[in-house]
Amino acid sequence: EDGVDVSAGSQTNMAVSRTFYSRLATPFSDCVAELNEESSAKSARLADMFKLKQLNVIDKYQQKYCFKVCPHRYLIKQCNCYSPSLKFLNLDLAKYNVCDTIEQVNCQERNKVHYYTSEDIRECYTKDCPVECDSISYETKISVADYPTDWYVETMNKSAQRHMYSVYG
Repeated sequence: EDGVDVSAGSQTNMAVSRTFYSRLATPFSDCVAELNEESSAKSARLADMFKLKQLNVIDKYQQKYCFKVCPHRYLIKQCNCYSPSLKFLNLDLAKYNVCDTIEQVNCQERNKVHYYTSEDIRECYTKDCPVECDSISYETKISVADYPTDWYVETMNKSAQRHMYSVYG
C-alpha cells in the first residue's frame, strides 16, 4: 500500500530509514495503545476499527486506516449507499446497497468534495482517529540516473570491438 514507484530505463538507488515511535498512553496522551472494547467506546471510528480487528481485516489499530473509514462513513450517511471499494471493510453494510446507479455515483462524487471541506474531516483528524501509541515510520530517499548513458554505450561498443579484433584479428 505504501510502495515506491521507480522508472524503467534508469538506474535507481534507494535508501530507506526506519523510525520507531513509542508514546505514553492515558493520562499522558490520547494515543491508542490497544484496540479493544474500552478504546472502541471513545469514538464511532474506533468502534469501526475494533469491528475490523474482530473480523481479522486488520491486526491492530493504525491511524491511516481510520482515516480511510471516515470519508466512507460520511458518504454512506449522505447517499445511503456504499462504494464497492468499501466492501472489504465488512462494516454493517448489509443495511445498505452498493452505489451502482448514476444518481448514487453522482451523489458520492459530489459529497466527496463536501467531505474534504466539512467539519466531519476535522473531527476525523482531531477526535475520531487518534494516533497509535506504537508505530513505525519509513522514510525513503531516491536518486535516479539515466542508464545506460551515451558515454557508457559508446565505451562498451568500443570495448566489444577491441575484444572481437583481438580474438579474430
